[in-house]
Amino acid sequence: MSFLWRGGGMEQRLYPRRLRRSSVEEIGEARVSFGEDGIVEACDPHGCSRVRAPSSVEEVLLEPVAPFNRPQRLTGCIFVEFSEPVVYPGRAVRRLWFLAPYEVAVVAGGTVVAYVSPTRAKFTLVGDIVGGNVCRYYRSPVAEEPEGLSRGPGLAYTAVEVNGEPLLLSGVGFYAVGLPLFTDEQARLYYPRLEAVARASFLEVKATQEPPVDGLSLAQRGRKITLLAPVFSVPAPRP
Repeated sequence: MSFLWRGGGMEQRLYPRRLRRSSVEEIGEARVSFGEDGIVEACDPHGCSRVRAPSSVEEVLLEPVAPFNRPQRLTGCIFVEFSEPVVYPGRAVRRLWFLAPYEVAVVAGGTVVAYVSPTRAKFTLVGDIVGGNVCRYYRSPVAEEPEGLSRGPGLAYTAVEVNGEPLLLSGVGFYAVGLPLFTDEQARLYYPRLEAVARASFLEVKATQEPPVDGLSLAQRGRKITLLAPVFSVPAPRP
């Protein structure tokens, strides 16, 4: 398993996870503890928070969410820059896999009491300073299959299906507020399938609510499917 988990009485499945009293979990650069005294402490590269859970709460829940809460809520989009630009020749649909960050929500008694980011949050401006978007940023390699990627803590597999005109793709941006995350039997996390249309000088990307491969289950308890996210435009030159 790519993630480091420490603590007692844990389930085999990665998410959602239950953290019992007197237990500690480490996910990348984040750490969540639930003390016998009911204190929940959540720390990541951006700081720590402490809250006392009700005495009736015997465990807290850890769930993956879109990475928009740490260090503060600044955006609702993710932009992943490819480590090497990809030439899309046009016409046929091409599927590309890459990695995108997520955060972990800490839930006590049905209420989110904290968020942690397993990786240090970075941001970038996509587009020009007037009409562009500030997005959560990550730089990832690209592969034809998820097995071709080396996944670290706090990263989820993401697939985009590209169709349209020839373009040079430097990365993919997408709106992810409210998107579900999925998990497989190997405890790997996935964002929903992305669909992209290559235009003359930009890439239009929209997120679906569908898992990118068969056999996945929701990684969030009680998750309800929401409306589709809006289309995100990424400037892209012709190859």
